[in-house]
Order: sequence, then structure tokens, then C-alpha cells
Amino acid sequence: MRFYIDGQEIPFWEADHTGALIGQNKLIGSPLSQRSVEMDLLNINKGAKPGHNLYAPIPFNKRIKITSDCAKGGAGTGFWYNINYRIYKGKVNVESFSKQTIDNYAEIIQNTNKQLNDFMELSALEARVPRKRK
Repeated sequence: MRFYIDGQEIPFWEADHTGALIGQNKLIGSPLSQRSVEMDLLNINKGAKPGHNLYAPIPFNKRIKITSDCAKGGAGTGFWYNINYRIYKGKVNVESFSKQTIDNYAEIIQNTNKQLNDFMELSALEARVPRKRK
């Protein structure tokens, strides 16, 4: 899997297995980078492979290209992917993701992971946000 930003000829991010960048990215951490299914749950669906999720944004100024050598397919037949993106109208200056982004924003990434993990530890009642009455 390779990530190219803004017309680069050399990927800024590359790994030989999807999880290293997406679902098990140790530099980004969990839950911004996590597996969707753990190995112990795979006995329900023999031969299935765990999914990988990356919720951390990968901003780009002009374009992003993501390539993979995996065979395309659906559940149980190959590599399946879903990529969400946002394009801004007009001239919006966006700082493109780079190899240095994770280091430059490490504190923000760690704080975000902590806040998300703390929230996920709450019970439904504790996480409830009261509605404002008019």
C-alpha cells in the first residue's frame, strides 16, 4: 500500500501490509488507527482477515493517490476498501500530510486518542449529552 500526495512520484507512506499504515499504525495509535476485528473473533468466519481502520485525517492540498498490490474484491474474496475524503471549494490553504506530520502533531494525536479512549470507557448514561430545552 502506497500513499502519494500532491503529485509526488515517490510515496510519502508505504508498507508491505495494510495494517502497518492503517489499522495497526503504532505512530498514530488507537483508536485513530485500529483493527476492526481482532484475531480471536476470526474463528467465526474461517479464512477471513481482520479489517483495518484509519480515522486520522490525511490532508492534501491538490490530490491524493492510494495504490495497492492486493487483489480487489469483496468480503472473503480479496482486498476491500472504503476511502472518505473532503474537497474544499475555492482557494483553501491546506497543509499536506508528510512523513513529518505525525512527529509535528504527536501531542495532538496522543491527546485525541486519549480523549476518544476516555469517552469509550463511559457508560451510555455517562456519555449522554443533555438536550437544551427552549
